[in-house]
Amino acid sequence: MSDLTPPGFEAYGKRYHQVSDEYDASWDLSGMVQTAQYTLNLGRLIANGAKLPEWKAGDAFAKPRNAK
Repeated sequence: MSDLTPPGFEAYGKRYHQVSDEYDASWDLSGMVQTAQYTLNLGRLIANGAKLPEWKAGDAFAKPRNAK
């Protein structure tokens, strides 16, 4: 692991998405508020925009929207 690896990450990595993977109150979730606010603001900008975002030409997700 590098010097940038959070303490306890290696031990948690072995439990990740396993039966033993449970919430731990010692986790630092302070960045979650900023992440949620950023996502909300981004959604509002898109929803209140003058036009919808467009898929790149040939993208499979564009077909259902363009079929309307």
